[in-house]
Amino acid sequence: GLNENGRLGTSSDRENDPRGSMNSVNSRSSCEEILTEEENLRAQMLRKKDRIQGLRQVPLTNQVQKVCCGHKFTLALDVLGQVFVWGYGGDGCIGDGNLEDKQTPFHLKPENFGHIPTQGGIIDIAAGAEHCLVLNYYHEVYSWGKGKQGRLGHDSESSQLTPKMIQYFAQNHVKVTQIAAGEQHSAAITENCKLYTWGCGANYRLGHGTLQTMLKPCLNTYLKDSFVTRVSCGATHTLCIASTGHNYA
Repeated sequence: GLNENGRLGTSSDRENDPRGSMNSVNSRSSCEEILTEEENLRAQMLRKKDRIQGLRQVPLTNQVQKVCCGHKFTLALDVLGQVFVWGYGGDGCIGDGNLEDKQTPFHLKPENFGHIPTQGGIIDIAAGAEHCLVLNYYHEVYSWGKGKQGRLGHDSESSQLTPKMIQYFAQNHVKVTQIAAGEQHSAAITENCKLYTWGCGANYRLGHGTLQTMLKPCLNTYLKDSFVTRVSCGATHTLCIASTGHNYA
């Protein structure tokens, strides 16, 4: 795929085509044959780049249990509960305190996520378009990256260059068991199976019956009598599953 900003984590700016050396225009499906002038220009630029023959392995020492793709960056969680991120550094997406891109996986140290065990300290990760969420061993949620529309849950629209704990959950003694991130919004499920959402409210994606932006986590009262077990965020919509097996969108 496209390795701009190092999002593939292979320490190279070259494109990665698993089918071998192919013309970038011909790699499109038949349903995408009509290209805009901008797409044609980009295709010509890509043809000038070297392509990697076959898939490339991302240089991570341990097995990976979960990987998430943002718009221009990648987030991974290994079997030891360690978090790695690489690619686009703008808006603080990497979480290392600066705005530089990372061509290879960067390890975010455990101390970034509170006083957690060095192994097994992180249990879940989620990546939005330009922000990240991490759930630690103590069921606390940390976020970083672009803060516009309140997607980070810190009661502000400020971006965060390093992981910061979402205080709302800690202050209200709420333990989170699952997290999800959309393009400009986020969601979480708690230990008592309640759904919280926050961030951009356009298109009613937060499920609160309003278009209002939420700068911090807000309980979904429409599902207050349901036990929510799963949640997933799209770019502009959210779906969840209740213990009854019913889907809500």
